[in-house]
Amino acid sequence: MLPASLQKAAEDHPCFAAVWEDEDAVVACDPARPNEELGVIRCGSCLRSHLAVPSTLLQRKYGRPCWGDEVSQLTQKSRGIEFSFAGYHYANGNGFWLCAAYYPCGLFLLDPSKNSGPTDCVDLLIRAFQQGVARPTHKLMTDRTSYSNPDDVYLSPDSPISAITSRNQLLTSSLVSRSYASRWKRVSVVEFYPATQPVATPAAPALLALPTPPPASKQASPPTQPPPRAARAAALGEICEKCGGEVKERYLFVSRFIGCHCTKLP
Repeated sequence: MLPASLQKAAEDHPCFAAVWEDEDAVVACDPARPNEELGVIRCGSCLRSHLAVPSTLLQRKYGRPCWGDEVSQLTQKSRGIEFSFAGYHYANGNGFWLCAAYYPCGLFLLDPSKNSGPTDCVDLLIRAFQQGVARPTHKLMTDRTSYSNPDDVYLSPDSPISAITSRNQLLTSSLVSRSYASRWKRVSVVEFYPATQPVATPAAPALLALPTPPPASKQASPPTQPPPRAARAAALGEICEKCGGEVKERYLFVSRFIGCHCTKLP
């Protein structure tokens, strides 16, 4: 656990990237006290500010006190920074200087000031991603067309900029100026378009409304078929369609009836 006063000193340091690097331990010599080893960290942006704490309070890595990463992470979190890096970066036979801080609202603060000669800070940012200096959190962070042109402003040397939620909020802050003042630090503001101007999700196609069937009580009843008509009894002299016999008076033993060959007798 780091001393609260030491963490506050790191959070109050004005460099925007909030990156601290471990340095070799030193020994504090005081005639009135035993010698004491101190762990030391240095600001990775200005390279001038140092903080120290007794080594007994720190974890050790590779045989020396190591706490720069812990201070960096705590400070970046308190300032609302998603990720940042700072310093001179060397890879593939060449190097460059860049300090960068990215905020979830889609804004980068970039400082390439320690490079020799004119440089494009966005090109350096993409180069940093490509060379593994930092890991991009979006697949389009290596696409130059996803960025705005750099907009230069100046940051106050007295207090750190933090909790950036939008471009307008940043530019209207009392800690930011469009014009140069003594000791104020020039940085470039760059928008990452996929975060500041997200693509609108197309609306789902409207569903066609189907006609609602009428209530069961009001539904039309299917047409009823008329009952079959009873067969008409054949008249005298007509020919039966079934047996072809003539309808006439016929005799059966001692009785008689009117009908044809297929007439059913009672």
